[in-house]
Amino acid sequence: MRTTLKYPGWALFVYLLIGQGLPAINYDLGVRMGTQDSAEVVTEVGVAFWKGKLTSDTGFALGDLIFYIPLLGFGLLTSNYVALSAALGITTYWPIVCLAAAINAQDAPGWSLDDTPFLIVLPMISMWGLWCLLLISHDLRKGKKKHYID
Repeated sequence: MRTTLKYPGWALFVYLLIGQGLPAINYDLGVRMGTQDSAEVVTEVGVAFWKGKLTSDTGFALGDLIFYIPLLGFGLLTSNYVALSAALGITTYWPIVCLAAAINAQDAPGWSLDDTPFLIVLPMISMWGLWCLLLISHDLRKGKKKHYID
């Protein structure tokens, strides 16, 4: 597997597992670990957007735990181009949505999140995901169809 995808992909997987997966089950743990923000910073609506509840279908952390993290792990483990492409599509998409939500919420009452780190990190994650999708597309055009990279 290309190192452009392999090492950053596994680093993202571990971060998502710890930073999003655990808070989907125990949001306060994520706040204590510093991977999630408290309601005092992002309001209760912000917490619901990121966390959701296990009895509903909202929240990025829950979606990550149920679908995205396992899909990314499977794709990285098996080098299957379909799984990797699906996971990288999510990798490209979700940072844009989260960044837009954080920027749009700046003037909301009670919202005090400093979005500077997000302005730096989230576009980098999206660009990496898009770059890897382009690499997979290029490799598939060259005939590597069973797995992304042998």
